[in-house]
Amino acid sequence: MGFFAFLSENFAEIFDMLKHHFILALLPVLAGLVIAIPLGIFFNKYGRVKMFVDNASVVCKTIPIISIFALLIYFVGVGSFSAAIVLFLYSIFPIADKVAFGLSRLTTQKLNAIKKLGLNKWQIFSLVGVPITLPFVIDAIRACLIRSIALLSIAAYFGAGGLGVYIYSGIAVDDIDSILIGTVFIIALGLIVHYALKSLQLLVTARGMKKKASRDVEEEKS
Repeated sequence: MGFFAFLSENFAEIFDMLKHHFILALLPVLAGLVIAIPLGIFFNKYGRVKMFVDNASVVCKTIPIISIFALLIYFVGVGSFSAAIVLFLYSIFPIADKVAFGLSRLTTQKLNAIKKLGLNKWQIFSLVGVPITLPFVIDAIRACLIRSIALLSIAAYFGAGGLGVYIYSGIAVDDIDSILIGTVFIIALGLIVHYALKSLQLLVTARGMKKKASRDVEEEKS
């Protein structure tokens, strides 16, 4: 049939799959924020707990993702819900880690200087802690969302839907056009998310802090 002919003939369906893929990737990450933000604040206060969780998360990362999907199917069945659970769990600790890292930029010396202005703890957190931490949180959301977009291509095999359906159906019937449609749109969606959130990260970073925040992000990655 050809790539562009397949795209033209199935455009409405592909667009619906694209929306489903994006929403299913986005919602678990946003839900993860509810737990990740207070957890990051806790990690910042209790560094030893964070070290223990970091070591435990390394062990968890060695578990094949396809095994986790298969295990959840046994308990909750096939479909989008099992995929959402996996993506939700995978988003919590990376975001919490970035929250803790961002808050750690508030050194004791800086906090003492800020307290002299007469601000209480809530004011310090909302007026100083949030602006400093927000670029790191957005960076973590970007990374988690891109990973979720990629992982959903596997989850499609277990009935989650999305663009991965075209990849697996193409493999089943040896249809290269279907495989390419799924692959190209997943890559395109990932790139759009990457550049959109990178732009947002720059937008929320105070002008005088942009260079320092960029260095901090690179430092955290290394």
